[in-house]
Amino acid sequence: MMPAWEEATEKLGASEEVQLAMVDCTAEKALAERLQVMGYPTLLSFEADGAVVEYEGDRSAESLITFAQRKRPGLLSRRRGYLASDGSMEPSRLDALLRLPHDVREIVHVAVDMSPFAAALVAIFCALAGAIAALACKPRTAPQFLVVECPPGVKAGQRFDVEVSEARRFRAPRARVVTIQAPAGIVPGQSFFVPLVPPQSARAVAMPAKKTK
Repeated sequence: MMPAWEEATEKLGASEEVQLAMVDCTAEKALAERLQVMGYPTLLSFEADGAVVEYEGDRSAESLITFAQRKRPGLLSRRRGYLASDGSMEPSRLDALLRLPHDVREIVHVAVDMSPFAAALVAIFCALAGAIAALACKPRTAPQFLVVECPPGVKAGQRFDVEVSEARRFRAPRARVVTIQAPAGIVPGQSFFVPLVPPQSARAVAMPAKKTK
């Protein structure tokens, strides 16, 4: 990569907006550890807002110049985190989430280049993942009524408590106590409906006029 780096350095040498520097991380091990440099070469851009952006383009001078002169992170880069006050790098969880569509696109491109079969597998996996996410985010429909059996000793119009088990997604069911009133004419052992939501109001409308031939 050194020839491309030297060419980019020569072309960007007179620029006031971009300053290039090279560090030997085998000698500056403490700096490499703070910036989480795991392999060589690693190209990092330090933005005005404190963000640390890593170059992910090819090893050509044109791509390096495009990366250095960009106004915002693009396809040639990814944000790794932000510089802390002690010079170390703090990861950004939100940036990892925002980069997910970019990673999926790269996986699809590689699969398409490999074979149609690999592309089909990736497409099926994405469809299944989307379906599972849709089912997980789908709201549960609240029950509209209960079916209660009148217990022994309860007369019509008398109130008594029942325990209702409410199912919750990804959590254990929750029990709550509801006070209901036995309806008129009920006898012990007989079941009856108890509405849980207010009924919708309705009113009669005029019947449509009959059409004459």
